[in-house]
Amino acid sequence: MDYNFPYPYPDIYNMYNMNLSVINQPDSLGATCDFQPYSFYLGGKRTYVGLPNNPDYELGPLIRQSL
Repeated sequence: MDYNFPYPYPDIYNMYNMNLSVINQPDSLGATCDFQPYSFYLGGKRTYVGLPNNPDYELGPLIRQSL
């Protein structure tokens, strides 16, 4: 059986898949959001598609407040 996975990059280890980009001020618009491309090092690990969604199911029910 052939397990060759077509990686999206010719070099398996590179700055694009070993680092994450960070938005330091997500509530600010435009350049004031302080976007830092490839600034968070993954410690030698790699990612290709993104990070998994890890919901916290122990948060409890949503309490709605009336106005």
